[in-house]
Amino acid sequence: MTVVLRPQLGMLVAALAVATAILFAGNQGWLGPVRDVVGRVLAPAQGAASTAGDATATWLAGWSDVGRLRVENDDLRVQVQDLVRENIRLRAFELENRDLREQLGYAESNPGLALAGARIIGLDQSAMNGYATIDCGSEQGVTDGMPVLSPAGLAGRVVSSTARTSSVLLVTHPSSSVNAYVLGATAATGVVNGTPDGRLVMRYLPPSERIVPGSIVVTSGLGGAFPRNLPIGRVAQVEARDIDMFQQATVEPLVDFRRLLVVLVARGYQPIRY
Repeated sequence: MTVVLRPQLGMLVAALAVATAILFAGNQGWLGPVRDVVGRVLAPAQGAASTAGDATATWLAGWSDVGRLRVENDDLRVQVQDLVRENIRLRAFELENRDLREQLGYAESNPGLALAGARIIGLDQSAMNGYATIDCGSEQGVTDGMPVLSPAGLAGRVVSSTARTSSVLLVTHPSSSVNAYVLGATAATGVVNGTPDGRLVMRYLPPSERIVPGSIVVTSGLGGAFPRNLPIGRVAQVEARDIDMFQQATVEPLVDFRRLLVVLVARGYQPIRY
């Protein structure tokens, strides 16, 4: 009788035979060299797989960190902007307080002028509109013609007023005219006018007077428009020619109009009107 094995049964028997052989070989220690060879062959692939896994994890973690850092950066940017605004506000307060302290000292040293502080709420130094607007008007006793000062010197004079504001003609405006003299040379009298470039020019100086650059120019009180000895500026240059009847001096104003925030109105001085 002939036994015919089916293909599936034959494969099963072959697999059992191989498994039994491998088990026997393992018990006898014959498979150690084979495992070593297989381990050396597969080690790079395992390392690469491990590295790839680590890189993927690192990339995911890095992406998460980027998102977190973006949020933190936005928060820091907002904080910096807030700090900048606060610093600007504090700096403005510091400058205003400094000016107010200087004004207080000047007012205390000039009690006869009855000085009243005022803030500048508008400033135009152009050649055609060299005026400042202050927050002090007729309700505070301000009238036309009153001198307007800063601790550095003469700034201008009031030319018009409303109840709570006044318009001030700056000394740098071409239509401004102030009788003055040069300290150290009392005979060196003249008239200080504004110029379109924001400087001052002193005209009608006697040709016989020696005027030194750096000398201080002050109000003379002539004409009664301003009290005497208010500082105006410093002589920068003197022009004298033999053919001219008078000398002329370029004068740098003592008041820095670019930084002018507050002024003093001389309410105690009433200009003489003709």
